[in-house]
Amino acid sequence: GQPVTRQTAPAGTALVIVDMFNLFDFPGGRALAQQALAITPALAALRQRFDDAGAPVIHANDHFCQWQGALPELVEQCRRQGGTSWRIARQLLPCPHHHQILKPRHSALRDTALEALLRQRRINAVVIAGAAGDSCVLATAQDANMLGHRVWVPSDTMATRTALLKHSTLALLRHSLKVCVRSSVSCTSLFPRD
Repeated sequence: GQPVTRQTAPAGTALVIVDMFNLFDFPGGRALAQQALAITPALAALRQRFDDAGAPVIHANDHFCQWQGALPELVEQCRRQGGTSWRIARQLLPCPHHHQILKPRHSALRDTALEALLRQRRINAVVIAGAAGDSCVLATAQDANMLGHRVWVPSDTMATRTALLKHSTLALLRHSLKVCVRSSVSCTSLFPRD
């Protein structure tokens, strides 16, 4: 198909980027950080596709029990820590027109304003990307699926700690939830047509 433009962008599709502003300071965090860094170029390209089309981009990030903070504070923590956290954050800095949601648990749809935002924007298809694929991305995809949204989790924009976890998570998404897991480069539109 042809590249998506503002004029050809399908209505009702949003990109949800999960937990990419992260210090990775937990057991298994170092391995996840390396995998998150590896997917960042593909995720940044996918985000640019949404920005070019004028479609919603939503950063949904753990607040790591910092109940009074916001996403800019998490970005600043990544900058201060440096290393992999900042290399990822620097490539995905939120734009002023992006939505930002902090989440207290795994799913970006649980105990957040995301469901209301999707309803208000008349979003019926969500593209979910980020980390960790076997936890927060999976939980968000399950909840979006249960709420009746069409869901795409591009395989090249989802990070897990190990290749086995990634393979297992993609299989679960594809076979049990019937979620599309085609890579982002295999589709030039905002959402796969098949």
